Amino acid sequence: GPLVLDFLTWLVRLAREREVSRLLFLSREGHLLVEAFHRLKVAAPAWTGEIDGVYFLASRQACGLAALRVRGSLATLLDCSYNGTLGDLLVARLGNRAKPVLESRLGGVVMHEHVFLPEMHEAVADRLAPAHDALEAFARSARALYREYWDETVGDTRSMLVDIGYAGTIQ
Repeated sequence: GPLVLDFLTWLVRLAREREVSRLLFLSREGHLLVEAFHRLKVAAPAWTGEIDGVYFLASRQACGLAALRVRGSLATLLDCSYNGTLGDLLVARLGNRAKPVLESRLGGVVMHEHVFLPEMHEAVADRLAPAHDALEAFARSARALYREYWDETVGDTRSMLVDIGYAGTIQ
């Protein structure tokens, strides 16, 4: 409790200094923090002022897919430790909807190949190259949906992201 309260009071001070009116508590750990922030607002409304706190859905999968723009950006999705099939890796990094799109381009056999990351980083990137245009189209669609979500949740409000995920990975 005291640690969470100290963190939240620090956030409010920082938000005031930066003239931020909305705190975006990122997925997972953010759920506990936004609940605690709402309790702080009830307990100290004069101190927290007009600063609002919302739970903002973000994941490595959603953000990573939306961030895919050019061929080199795929590398960021492969910069991890992984041991399993290529298909399972793609589901983990890009979501269930990406798998049939990629499977139609790459073929089922390729999707069942066993891969090891980071050791096979280049080989996996090469395997995905024939599907890159499909990935870009899929990413464009995901990006548009995520922008819609951003506009609905944040709009033009001056905001600050709050994340205590492991090593900044939004886990």
